[in-house]
Amino acid sequence: MAKQLYEQHYWTLYTDFLDMFQTVKYKGYNLAYLCHFRSLISKNEPLFNRLGDSSLTHNLHHTLQSGIDIQKQFDGFLSQYPVNQQANSKGQVVFHDVYNLLRFPDHFFNHNFDAKQSMLLLEKNSRKNARVNRSILKSYIEDYLNQPNIETDIRKVKTKANKVMKKTDTTH
Repeated sequence: MAKQLYEQHYWTLYTDFLDMFQTVKYKGYNLAYLCHFRSLISKNEPLFNRLGDSSLTHNLHHTLQSGIDIQKQFDGFLSQYPVNQQANSKGQVVFHDVYNLLRFPDHFFNHNFDAKQSMLLLEKNSRKNARVNRSILKSYIEDYLNQPNIETDIRKVKTKANKVMKKTDTTH
């Protein structure tokens, strides 16, 4: 029962997070859906440790019965962004591995992407270097942070997130 309650609380908390931060967008994309939620909450030990505690239920805004509930909500999010069915085989591909979570075998890259037209975007301060096909160019996000207007864009998103946090009951 504890594992089931832990998972239910985790997904319910994730749904609360998606709703609370639905207005925080960057270039038209809802940032909450693009965040690696587990990495965000794992740093909050008191919250992370309460996920298996039944008392947390009263602090959550949603009630989920199963993983199907969260999948329905996520499918609704994805439907907002239509997929271009016409593949652009001549375009460049950038894989942005924020939390070192991409796990593509070398044969996947070799079969699906032109190494000369592909790049892996990493963080210099990541815990370890990602294991990737050596023929794909690696670049680092920190090298792009000094681009014009990036600080302004970051400030706008942070301001919007702070407004959401101030007006939202943060009893989690």
